[in-house]
Amino acid sequence: MFDKAFEPPLPLPGFGYYDSATYDPKPEDTKWIIEGLLPKGFGFIAGLPKGSNSPHGGKSVYVRQMCYSIITGKPFLGRKVLQTGSVLIVNIDEGIDDQVTYFRRLCDGNKIPGFFISKARCLSMPEDLKILKRDIEEIKPIFCNIDPLLRTTGGKDIQQSKIHPRL
Repeated sequence: MFDKAFEPPLPLPGFGYYDSATYDPKPEDTKWIIEGLLPKGFGFIAGLPKGSNSPHGGKSVYVRQMCYSIITGKPFLGRKVLQTGSVLIVNIDEGIDDQVTYFRRLCDGNKIPGFFISKARCLSMPEDLKILKRDIEEIKPIFCNIDPLLRTTGGKDIQQSKIHPRL
């Protein structure tokens, strides 16, 4: 049984493994935007398309509400917002008018700054990647959401996706 991390023969970052029986996580090292819910760094918000026909909405509604909390500092689902700032959205399912309208509804019709919508649409296109990179460099958002990730990167369904070539 291994008692430390296995290191591969090639010094490639991201390869190797840890034995979960001998590794003790350090949760105090996690930096949060929303306490215990949204860590700083990289992550995914995943779910079935269109909230499985939920009358309350799906991922886009959830993300917009989370963005409102990140911008205003108001709690999200009962959790404290530990860092406020601007957010950047890439959303190809909803038009710009709809996205702005839906966000302003959350703001009781007020024009609250900090909710940015990228003009990037297809992240498998080099031009759109440049747009998104420029947007991130200019806005410096603390949260960026790409919705839906699969179609934004050029896939139509998981079997046709270039994200994971083995599928």
